[in-house]
Amino acid sequence: MTPRSRTPSGAKARAVIAGAGAAGLACALTLARAGWSVRVMEAGEAGRGAARASGGMLAPGFETLFETDPAHPLAGAFAALAARSARLWGLWAPALSARAIGHARPGVMVPLVSEHDLDRAEAVLARADALDIAVTRLGADAARAAEPALGDVKGALVIPGDGQLDNRALGPVLIAAAQAAGAVLETEAPVAALSCHGGRAMALVTEDGRRVEADLIVLAAGTGRIAGAPEAAHMVPVKGQMIAWGPPAPCALRHVVRHPDIYLAAKPDGRIIAGATSEAGVSTLDTDADALAGLASRAGALVPSLSGRKPDEAWAGLRPRAKDAMPVIGEAAPGLIILGGGYRNGVLLAPAMAEAAAILANSGALPDWAAPFTALRPGLQG
Repeated sequence: MTPRSRTPSGAKARAVIAGAGAAGLACALTLARAGWSVRVMEAGEAGRGAARASGGMLAPGFETLFETDPAHPLAGAFAALAARSARLWGLWAPALSARAIGHARPGVMVPLVSEHDLDRAEAVLARADALDIAVTRLGADAARAAEPALGDVKGALVIPGDGQLDNRALGPVLIAAAQAAGAVLETEAPVAALSCHGGRAMALVTEDGRRVEADLIVLAAGTGRIAGAPEAAHMVPVKGQMIAWGPPAPCALRHVVRHPDIYLAAKPDGRIIAGATSEAGVSTLDTDADALAGLASRAGALVPSLSGRKPDEAWAGLRPRAKDAMPVIGEAAPGLIILGGGYRNGVLLAPAMAEAAAILANSGALPDWAAPFTALRPGLQG
């Protein structure tokens, strides 16, 4: 990629971003601060997609130790990327207003409720030691003392570096910051196609036929399909259903409580959220009574004060997953960057994805820590 934040005439170079989710807005903010003229095209209402429907988890340790296949060729690179992005949130949050976005690192507590959990804990601790991820093991009494809301457990693992933010607050805060930096946001402006000439990305074309030309085009449209976009930009939708109690919160949680089949978190607005189901290839946003009942049952098994209590809210969102279930960051053609595949970690990875895109746009090359996630990697082809 030819680096340029200025055109040959000295004017600001133009960037147009398809998608105003966490990655798109973070990229808009970063590029605008780096001197680009930035326009963001959003199909619906900005900040209302996967990020708003998510749990707002910032849990690089949990994701690396419990959700990432150690045999995946990008497992080590993902662990480093996730940890880097969590550190970036520590820098971004004060600038954005940590209180406004509910940024906190209370730690993730993983209850051990079965013999299988105890056996798995040994493997998790060994892997954490190998990857230098801080994890503390607690016995049953210590676990309940540290998290009084828990029911009967055999112990727990605590990942102290993990945390969360208020995903519902994040969108408006990122929008305001990007606009203050000079970015222009267009809502209700669905992008239909990518226009290229001579192999170079030249413009985005909206559904009403309007052509928006730019020096750099960034595709960060989540599960949205854009005609003419490379295969690497096409994400599989993974539907996730969630529930919430309150406000007011029916109990207090000191940690984010996560088990491999559920997570629970207290939000600043007085809700306790629980999620999430995982339905690959499903793109509807309706909720299913049986799926929600299963979530409520699992939540009540971990936190007895939630048992039998009807949730006050339920919703669904779509997580964008790449073919190899890893993030996509990088140049797919001259003038074209793809930011996608955040999957369960779209909020967590947004600052690192934005930083990588800005470095690529301004220097012409991805930084070493983002290079494994190039849009041209073999796992995305065919």
